[in-house]
Amino acid sequence: MRLLPCLTTLLLTISTVNSKFVTDCTNVGDGMYPLGACEPRFLACVSGEARYMDCPEDLVYHKNLEFCDWRHNVFECGEEGEENEFSGDGSGESSGDEEITFGDSSGESSGDELLENVCESLKDGVYSSGTCSSSYIICNSGSPRFLSCSTPLIYDPTNKKCSWKGMIDECSQVSGEYCESDGNISKSECSNVFFSCSEGIAHRRNCPANLVFNPAISSCDWPKNVMDCSEKSEKPQNCGEVDGYFSFGRCSSSFSACTNGIPIVMFCPDGLMFSEKNQMCDYEWNVDECDLESSGFMENYKASEALTPCTNMDNGLYALDCTPRVLSCQNGRENIFECPPSLVFNENSLICDYPETSLKCCMEDALLIRDASIGTYDCSIDGLFSSTLCSRNYHKCSNGQLIPHECADSNAVFSASAAKCVDSSLLEQCQ
Repeated sequence: MRLLPCLTTLLLTISTVNSKFVTDCTNVGDGMYPLGACEPRFLACVSGEARYMDCPEDLVYHKNLEFCDWRHNVFECGEEGEENEFSGDGSGESSGDEEITFGDSSGESSGDELLENVCESLKDGVYSSGTCSSSYIICNSGSPRFLSCSTPLIYDPTNKKCSWKGMIDECSQVSGEYCESDGNISKSECSNVFFSCSEGIAHRRNCPANLVFNPAISSCDWPKNVMDCSEKSEKPQNCGEVDGYFSFGRCSSSFSACTNGIPIVMFCPDGLMFSEKNQMCDYEWNVDECDLESSGFMENYKASEALTPCTNMDNGLYALDCTPRVLSCQNGRENIFECPPSLVFNENSLICDYPETSLKCCMEDALLIRDASIGTYDCSIDGLFSSTLCSRNYHKCSNGQLIPHECADSNAVFSASAAKCVDSSLLEQCQ
């Protein structure tokens, strides 16, 4: 007879525990809800619609902070989780700090002991916490203060400030075996990307907007003065036979738009290459034509050293432009998952949130080029468009006709997001 009361008590206990967690979005507001204690899965509710989401590998959902976190940071996971997961998190931190020489770091030292001794043998000043890292350390009287640049900036140890990754030398270094002699070299025809070789070290460089690398003078120049560009611009590939977009060369940032047999030279934004296969400007690692192994350039380049989105990036979550996609980097491995519909990933709060809360969604169209079809510039859609960044020139499409325009003020540039001319000091890409 005692069995029945025991079962009743057990069922009530289970019911009480389950009642703490939301199982559907029927009677709750928009937001993120845990599906259990110390669980990697959580529920996203948007306008009454439910979507189940998973944290990246080795992380669990932190209900108080509303993002995925290490187990040892989540109270519900208990001490056991902390012991099991601490080594993973600690290794990530220590790998970055090893760029600075400090104290004894034997295998028995804990991560906390390592951090306490960072500034012990250093003069007062600012130091990078790793090669091409967004984190840096301020040492004052032997005491460290750990800071991080705003996304997507990287700390520049030479100029002692946060800056864009492409402007920092240590972020663009390539193994010296690819530099036979000092000077500038390019790996593709009619491209705005080139490598500057100095003392056996190659640094990746980008020409300013509208310019390409001219091997004849070993510097950036107008396309009309570059033989590789002028030959192709006079008679673009297949122009007159088939309308479309055609690359000027292998892994090139320049391309030709052919419409009714008339070629128009166009350029991808700084840092992007034209993918003839996908008919869009994209990051180099997403463009088949930029495959280093088949290009013949840098024959000794090892596949294991090829650039990926997670190369030289700390473990964590990163927003992929102003989109629902989230990049998870764990020890160099990449995984991509998505936020619920109508939400984007916010790198500051590390949660899926509304677009107006995201820094990347507030920036100019420089970060949206990958997801914008180049077809929007062929005047099939009426409106105002710009083919380059930070430029006074823009186009007006009306009834299929392309009408060129220019901002009247010499200090003004065209803002695609505002669809008007604004002062250049207001745009991030013009700084």
